[in-house]
Amino acid sequence: MLGSDIFCLSSNNVSKKVVVTDFDAVGGSLKQDYFYYYDRFESIPRIYGDNGDTVIDFGHHRTTTLLGVDRSDISMDDFKVPPAFDLI
Repeated sequence: MLGSDIFCLSSNNVSKKVVVTDFDAVGGSLKQDYFYYYDRFESIPRIYGDNGDTVIDFGHHRTTTLLGVDRSDISMDDFKVPPAFDLI
């Protein structure tokens, strides 16, 4: 796959448990994947490793699991506020 993927997160997600199977945390340049977050979270998500996967825990049983992603490859640099744009 060419280019970065953007995964959108919201503290109001209907889904309680999200699993991402193809997050590239160390791709570099145009292969690096990122998270965009669209609202303020109630608290800073807890990020931890779990048997070779990374879990982002937003509280209240809302988690995003990154399959096959090492915890040490995830940092706050992977989380971005989306750019503003106008709908015309």
